[in-house]
Amino acid sequence: MIFRQGFFLLRSAGVSGRLGKTENCQTGVFGCLGRGERATLTDFRLFLPETRASDKDWCEKAKVPEHQRRHRTRTELAMEMVMRARGRELTVRNGGKISLGTDK
Repeated sequence: MIFRQGFFLLRSAGVSGRLGKTENCQTGVFGCLGRGERATLTDFRLFLPETRASDKDWCEKAKVPEHQRRHRTRTELAMEMVMRARGRELTVRNGGKISLGTDK
């Protein structure tokens, strides 16, 4: 599996703006299976920094499901995806690529 972090604009929390200027965004961890030059997305997890995960009002405004309102590092999120992939009998071998930045 290949793991990458990605960023996307937060429109659901009432944030608006245009690309090219500072925007509010959220970080996600994406899991892909790849072979050669091809890859397909297999899973995704929303990354919540500690400050956001503990802010009940923000979580409600952003419509974050209650069961996801706890901080987990990007590495922990990637490991959850590995376990889920194995449960679905996807082949997950050692030596996958992880590019997740910092776990803050």
